[in-house]
Amino acid sequence: MSVVFSGSSASAYPIDCAILLCLSGGWPPSTECAQAKAEFVRRITPLPVEPPLQIWRCPMASTAQSEFSTGVTDRLFRVASDFSGSQAVDETTSGDFGGKQADIDISGSEFDFVRSVKVWSVEFFEHMRDPKSTDCEMIYRIGLGSYGQQGQFSWQRVKPYDVPEFVIPFKGCRDDNRVRAVGVEWTDSDGKRGTEVVNY
Repeated sequence: MSVVFSGSSASAYPIDCAILLCLSGGWPPSTECAQAKAEFVRRITPLPVEPPLQIWRCPMASTAQSEFSTGVTDRLFRVASDFSGSQAVDETTSGDFGGKQADIDISGSEFDFVRSVKVWSVEFFEHMRDPKSTDCEMIYRIGLGSYGQQGQFSWQRVKPYDVPEFVIPFKGCRDDNRVRAVGVEWTDSDGKRGTEVVNY
């Protein structure tokens, strides 16, 4: 998919509409998608870790009342080009994202790419060896952030073996095996998987 923004709209569209559009297309090369991806990654850069896509900030309902007769991509292009700053957009920057969701129904399969986004927040992961035995204990605090049916973002606690290798490459017992990182993964609308990780 080729994503092109007009020069007149580039300074006016909400960044989350650009993230939504560029994410669905697999981050195609353009200045706008580069800026959108930079913001997507900045939000997971500790600390605090934010939802990388804040879909409730993209006012999709304000630009079309009909169904997606011309497709999701065309609908998002309309959002980007029609946005003039007059629509009510939630600009909350605090850590309270509970219950916020898209302003339209995104439960259809065309929005599966939104629900594919997962954030792996490894606050700490390491091993502690018992000096009197060969036992080795994992100590960790890890959260998984994911999106619900309508784009709601929520966290749950998970175990190290749930975390993909691009975030924790080695989970075996080793004294120097320490990880503090945030990783994000997604699948675009064509089914292509992508990942980013920030170690800290």
